[in-house]
Amino acid sequence: MIVYLPSFALSVILSCTTMSIYGRILPLQMLVPILIFCMISFAALIYTDRHRLAGSLTITIFIVFVLFLIRILSVAGMQLNNVFFWQWVLTSGDESGFNIYYVLALSLGASLFFSITVYYFGVVLYRISFLTLISLMPCVLYAKVIVDIDNFWLILIAGSNLLLHISRSRNKTIYDNRNLNPIKPGLRINKKSCSAIFSALVFSLSILFICALIPKQEDAKYYDRFEDLFLGGDTTSELSQDFSNLSEYSGNADNFSSLGNRRIYTLYGDGYAYLKRQNFDHYDFENDRWFYDKNAMDMVYTADSWKNRYKNLQLNLLQDAIKTVCNKDPAFIKKYNLENFVNSQPVNDPEKNLFIRSENFGAVYYLASSRTIEILPSSAGLGHGITESGIFIRKDGPHSRDFSYRLKFYDQSSAVNSWVTTGITDLSYDKSLDMLTDMADFYADKTSDENKRRASVVDAFRSEQIYALNYKNITDSDTKNISAKIKNLAKEITSGAANDYYKAAAIAAYFHNGEFTYDVDYIPEDPGVDYFLFTSKRGSCSDFATAFVLLARSAGLCVRYAEGFLPEITTRENYYTISERDSHAFPEVFIPNTGWIVYEPTIGGTASQFDANTTGLWEFLTTLRIDYGLAFFAALFITVAFFIFILIKLLIPGVEELLFRIILNFMSTRNIILKSYNRIRKKNKSPSLTPLELNAFLKSKGRGIPIISSSYEELIYGEKEPDNTSEFKRVIISEYLKTGFY
Repeated sequence: MIVYLPSFALSVILSCTTMSIYGRILPLQMLVPILIFCMISFAALIYTDRHRLAGSLTITIFIVFVLFLIRILSVAGMQLNNVFFWQWVLTSGDESGFNIYYVLALSLGASLFFSITVYYFGVVLYRISFLTLISLMPCVLYAKVIVDIDNFWLILIAGSNLLLHISRSRNKTIYDNRNLNPIKPGLRINKKSCSAIFSALVFSLSILFICALIPKQEDAKYYDRFEDLFLGGDTTSELSQDFSNLSEYSGNADNFSSLGNRRIYTLYGDGYAYLKRQNFDHYDFENDRWFYDKNAMDMVYTADSWKNRYKNLQLNLLQDAIKTVCNKDPAFIKKYNLENFVNSQPVNDPEKNLFIRSENFGAVYYLASSRTIEILPSSAGLGHGITESGIFIRKDGPHSRDFSYRLKFYDQSSAVNSWVTTGITDLSYDKSLDMLTDMADFYADKTSDENKRRASVVDAFRSEQIYALNYKNITDSDTKNISAKIKNLAKEITSGAANDYYKAAAIAAYFHNGEFTYDVDYIPEDPGVDYFLFTSKRGSCSDFATAFVLLARSAGLCVRYAEGFLPEITTRENYYTISERDSHAFPEVFIPNTGWIVYEPTIGGTASQFDANTTGLWEFLTTLRIDYGLAFFAALFITVAFFIFILIKLLIPGVEELLFRIILNFMSTRNIILKSYNRIRKKNKSPSLTPLELNAFLKSKGRGIPIISSSYEELIYGEKEPDNTSEFKRVIISEYLKTGFY
């Protein structure tokens, strides 16, 4: 029992120390579950140690059961927060917050791991170096996520190791529980310098490489701090300004080329979308830039009024409302050519959620997608207004540099492609408005709750349609300034398109035909759109988006220019980042009976596919980054240690031999004979040979020692003291020197 208790205590302490990293919980809250897990694990291990055959089967079943239980908890945790377990572990659990399933899964895994390893190296085969290495693992994990470790846990870890060491030192002999045969304790102190150096080298490198090679991604939380420490990065300083006002004019190639790699937002959720900060309505042909319509920037919606309207702009709700009218009024089908629509399959247009946290970045605006339903700030009482074009603006100045909020929206990639195949988007703007007006009249006198809900949906889509038509009328005044070459090109590109959706798609595809090049550093001779479209065909996203909008307006589409961000898809599912370099300009096109849809003309953009590329475990593991700075240091350490080892192996024996030869001159004859003979015997690794046999062995190699061997035999066996004259000393020393440095 005196051996088991310290090992058990160390396992519990290491498990609690590990849990102190995750989920913003106090590790003492997990003390009871960890105690239970470790007690069960130790019971299984003790049974295995005492009953080898049955115990092997028992421990195997036990480990499989625990892993299966961890798997169940991991699946439940994934459903709760939509982030994989190992990703939660690598980011200290902070990205998704407290997750009880992941906390329990990690408690199980940590308790099982530390119980097995500590039991083996603390009870079965005592090795203090490996126990120290195991005890450092929670600290290494702290280093990877840069979470401050509490000295309380360091003291407990050190104290429990000391207690275990004392208990093993006092308990010198352990008996096998089956036959009471004494077993020698596992502690061994090797005095050979080479073995000690090799052990220290292995131990040190193990610590370094564990710290360097524990998987960590560049986009994981706190990686920027770790990069500062080992890779010389600079990613934590704050931006120099708050964006307390919206931009009066759009950006251009110079703006985008000057952007850096500073992260300003972290995103987490089950949706992915282009996120805009603001729209620009009119193009300044003289100065080649966009500016917004003053009236369009009025905050006409509160958070509640926007939600009440836009929660109804779901395509499957509109589909249900249209089909209901069609079932009651066959003439309605014929009037608007809805034969294909009536037989269409249900469209899935799910609500998405995206959590956004600013990183050292404050702004008056919120990032939002084209089909945003609602923005929920993390702090109560921070109201915001919304413009008609969907710009969400703080009413009381810029938010703080670490502000977070949740974005709820309908993601177009889930529904629009199948929605277009129903034929409902083939209707013109005016025809669509007429259809929605007829539907509003149909539901006006319906009193059931379902029909009232359908009436709200129709009213929301009709209001959106009216706004789009008004916006198109306002911006059509700019069309007269578009050159004839651009108008003719727009007509040529869209000539075969059946509806506005396909017209916009054709214009976007035109930029991906292989002739255009994305280059933020390019400075054109002429910054005009005509020069970009017909001469240089090279530019930044602002050039591509501007050209798209002017082409689309020339083709009669309702379209607006937006600037915001295109989140960077990471190797972690449901986790995205936004840096300064992710600033992006893109067009939004209004499609009748659908809403505002983003198109991507920029080369290298994500086109109209907004689904993030998800990866499985293997793909995730193959993209993990090691910390090259630390790995280089470890490699340098290996090289230096190797040369030191060679020097010790080769140089120290030679130096020692040289010192021995010098000291021989100051010894008595008796000591010279004894020391010389024992050293020769040790060098030749022949402890069992008699002096005469050793002399014969060395004589066969041309290095005989007849005087030393005979003198040693007379001294030891004949108890005859040797001649103590200086001449005889020189003879003995001379004979020893002939044996050489070997």
